[in-house]
Amino acid sequence: MKVAPYIFPAEEELVTSHIWHWDLHASNIFVNEDCEITGVIDWQDVWAGPLFREARQPKVIDYNGEMLQHPPDNYKDIQDEEEKARIDAQVEKSVVLHAYETHTRTANPAVHEVFHIPHGLTRRQLITFATNTWDGDIIPFRQSLIRIARFVMSSTPFLTIVY
Repeated sequence: MKVAPYIFPAEEELVTSHIWHWDLHASNIFVNEDCEITGVIDWQDVWAGPLFREARQPKVIDYNGEMLQHPPDNYKDIQDEEEKARIDAQVEKSVVLHAYETHTRTANPAVHEVFHIPHGLTRRQLITFATNTWDGDIIPFRQSLIRIARFVMSSTPFLTIVY
C-alpha cells in the first residue's frame, strides 16, 4: 500500500481515459489512392484506460537498444557480413525511433511524456501482473513491486518499505 501512490503519474492528462489501438500496423490500416486513412481494423483488444497504461510505441518502432544514428567510423573495414547487417539494422531502428520520438514530442506531448516517465515500463507491468497473479505472474508481480519500492525509497529517503 505504501508504493500505491507512486504507481500512477501525478499529471491528470496521463491518467485520464484514452482509447489506444495496441496492434496498429500497416496490415490493420486501410488507405485510399490519396493516402488518406479510410479504415482501421482489429479492435478486439482495444479498451479505454489511462493514457499512462495504454500508450505504446507502434510495433514498427519496437526498439529499445543503444541508439546508433550512423555506422561507426570503422564500418567499411568490417569484414563480417552478419556484423554489418546487425549494425545496419541498429542504425535503421535508431533512426526510425528518433524520428518517431521527435515527431511525437511536438505532435502529442502527453504521449511523449508517457514514454519518458521514470520506471514507466515497470509501473505499467505492475498493473498488468497484478491482474494475472493466478496465471503464474506472481513472481513478475513481486519483482515489479520490489523495483517500485526501490524507486520510491531512492526518491523519498525517509520512507521505509519492508518487503
